[in-house]
Amino acid sequence: MHLFEGGVLPDVVEVRKRHRDGHYITLGTKACGVSDPSTGDNIGAVLVSRDITHDKEKMRRLEKLATRDTLTGLPNRAWVYDKVRGMLSEGEDLTFTTVLFIDLNGFKPVNDTLGHAAGDVLLQQVSERLKHCMRPGDSVARLGGDEFVIAAKCLNREAASAIAQRLIDSLREPFVIHKMEVRIGASIGISLAGFGSVSVDQLFDHADKAMYQAKAKRTGSYQFYGG
Repeated sequence: MHLFEGGVLPDVVEVRKRHRDGHYITLGTKACGVSDPSTGDNIGAVLVSRDITHDKEKMRRLEKLATRDTLTGLPNRAWVYDKVRGMLSEGEDLTFTTVLFIDLNGFKPVNDTLGHAAGDVLLQQVSERLKHCMRPGDSVARLGGDEFVIAAKCLNREAASAIAQRLIDSLREPFVIHKMEVRIGASIGISLAGFGSVSVDQLFDHADKAMYQAKAKRTGSYQFYGG
């Protein structure tokens, strides 16, 4: 009715249409009412449509580049920061927002002896194992280098410990790179926070510090922030 009263739809409306060749395209459509200049009465509407399929695809690719690690396909640091920020803001949730920092043990020797290409393959295989360790709702991201992070909701430390142990056990199993068996491990730092108790930066910093404590043990284990 707005259009037929001489109004305008200022925003582009996206419509998915089937092309006559059978494939689907996305049209961006703007519309405005048309009035008779002599009477001012509305006599119809004009709709102008443009094929924006390629524009949408380009936007999706750019969004993926901004939030995904190009080597592993996992979410990147920016994405997981936003994810955890949202988790911390869920005031009615009685669970703890949990961050697990993962640093690989033995990755540098693989990189140094087998080469960076082999190191990249190892990181890709590690990312696949980490994904298979996730519960529904958990997220895994790559921070860079051989550092990964898990964002999860946990009822208590026991639940977080179960995730950490599952990750450590999975990464202890040998990897095969260029027909060679490679063994690594992981040190994990864990930080938990309730609603409004810490900022995103503090939660990540706590997990990072706990990870370095775990790494200092040289046992391939996990450590909670604060003991």
